[in-house]
Amino acid sequence: MTYFTGRPDTSLSSSIGFMVADGTTPDLGSLLATARLPVLPLSATLNPLLSITAAFADEIIDTLHIVGPGRPGAILLGGTWIDEPMLLENTGLLKMWRITRIALWSSEVGATPSFIHTLTRLTGADVYAAEGAVGYSDDGSVWTLQTSDGKAMHGSCVWPQLTLRTTHVSLNACTDPKPEVWK
Repeated sequence: MTYFTGRPDTSLSSSIGFMVADGTTPDLGSLLATARLPVLPLSATLNPLLSITAAFADEIIDTLHIVGPGRPGAILLGGTWIDEPMLLENTGLLKMWRITRIALWSSEVGATPSFIHTLTRLTGADVYAAEGAVGYSDDGSVWTLQTSDGKAMHGSCVWPQLTLRTTHVSLNACTDPKPEVWK
């Protein structure tokens, strides 16, 4: 079991947010259905960063929650892996985002600090991520993200506690029954 040791980010209690989720991962439906925020599921797209930029072009967002399977330094969104090279290729788009915080609900994406640093630098946002598993596991569910300076965000800010305890969704890329999707 993983225990959380970071300090909570108290500014989250009054934040307005939106959620963007990978629409190509069928297991996410039960989790997304209970979100306390508007959800934009992205179907297969060549550039999910362009889709996000277009969807929120005129918005100032406190927290953008991005939900999808992950691996170290990458998150699957709209069927496309967002990794550090993709961030750098889309510098112009990311600099247009007016977002205070980005929460990456994805396993292991935070295990590559350069990915988090690049996303932070290009958006100006505090980026919350996990170095390990996010979601359900046989050892217990983990729904906590942290920034590089130790601020924390728990899944209960976007989903009911009951959902977090009972939904068997793992945001790990290795759980898909069709491994060819993850290449």
